[in-house]
Amino acid sequence: MGKGAIVRQWTASLAGSLCVSMSGAMFVWMAPLMVRFTSEDSPIPMTTTDTSWLSAVIEISEGLATIPAGLLADRYGRKTVMLASGPITLLSWMIALTTRSVTALYIVRLIQGIALAVPFTVTPIYLVEIAEPKLRGQICSYFQVFWYIGTLFSYSTGPYLSYQTYLWVSCSQSILFIICYSFVPESPYYLLMINNDQKAYKALSWLRCDDNVEKEFYEIKQSVNEDMKNRGSWKDLFATRKDRIAFIIVQIVCLVRYMNGLSAIVIYATQTFSQSSGTNLTSDEMSIVIAIVLIITTFCSSFIADCIGRRPLLIFSTIGATIFTAIVSIYYYIDGQTAIDVSSYMWIAYVSLMTFMVINNIGLGPLMFSIQAEYFPSHTRAKGGGITGITAALASFLSIKQYQAVEDYFGVYMNYAIFAAISLAGAIIFSIALRETAGKSLGQIQKSFKENVDEDSGNV
Repeated sequence: MGKGAIVRQWTASLAGSLCVSMSGAMFVWMAPLMVRFTSEDSPIPMTTTDTSWLSAVIEISEGLATIPAGLLADRYGRKTVMLASGPITLLSWMIALTTRSVTALYIVRLIQGIALAVPFTVTPIYLVEIAEPKLRGQICSYFQVFWYIGTLFSYSTGPYLSYQTYLWVSCSQSILFIICYSFVPESPYYLLMINNDQKAYKALSWLRCDDNVEKEFYEIKQSVNEDMKNRGSWKDLFATRKDRIAFIIVQIVCLVRYMNGLSAIVIYATQTFSQSSGTNLTSDEMSIVIAIVLIITTFCSSFIADCIGRRPLLIFSTIGATIFTAIVSIYYYIDGQTAIDVSSYMWIAYVSLMTFMVINNIGLGPLMFSIQAEYFPSHTRAKGGGITGITAALASFLSIKQYQAVEDYFGVYMNYAIFAAISLAGAIIFSIALRETAGKSLGQIQKSFKENVDEDSGNV
């Protein structure tokens, strides 16, 4: 693999990942405004119930749009569907710019949910299909890096700009994505799926920076042809024991990823820190620190995903998440449910929360998208991604929506106790059920799954 091939693959993946950055900013754009929205000088007056629903409602339309996004990706191509998310996002910003009501914001969030379905369903497929096995772990890990770049964008602009200016600045990410992604090729796998061998070969040649890619082209074509023998039915997701096991594992990884606390913590960061003391940083500054930590740790994890392997990192990250969310839960229990003054120990909660994020982003955070795209064969990858997107949307919706309700009813400590229990369950399941995929081609992964199921019917 020459330098030219590495540069080309990174160029295509980074351009595609701008879709993720755009979506990350879109997902959390209300988070730095939550305190402002419920204050007397709010640009759009609302209650905490309104902010809770507006934070979570995006997941409803995302869940409804994931399967259509996957089907459209198989019909019209990965690149076409990803590009379409740009104008949809721009439409939502235009509505937000020209209206001033809670009802309009619900419409904005529902439209943004439709656009959000694309990066979670289609982008991982595109990234997996353009990358060579040795780069696939790094490239897929950058999905999460760009998500947090978008998060940092919103956290670092929202608190310091007027509402109108903030919305205009948010439009820039959509425009940047549309421009940059227009110049990279379609997935060679998709082009072979529609029997366009000439364009597939041309796309692969561009990505590998080499006109002589006959060997890899033949291997991909053979793999796609084998997968496409059963093309066209949703039942293919469950056709064999291998398929059923792969489907179940992906859904479990997805559930743990979205319900172990990270989504809710990111959404409610500013609100949570505004209620706390014991630090010289403001709540907005703490939220920015969180986003920076998430970017750095996810970036670093991209270099070890292929060296250490998916399975060890996932097990390590869920065990670590269990430990540190449990510590945060204990702190908030003592702080809120007893008469003991622990305000001088607030740093323990902050450090534990940061450590949880670091450990989570070494494994579970970024690698879920690799697992999702690698475990499904090419003829069910989009359909499987669609269903996984629904699972992700429902899990994220529950995690975000229940956070405020659980805090109001039990206290914030109970949220972290739930997160710890979910991470512990994930660690146990991963240690039993996960198969390693690092360093293997997509065809080799499917072959090894079949061999493992044939040899050992006791797993899962």
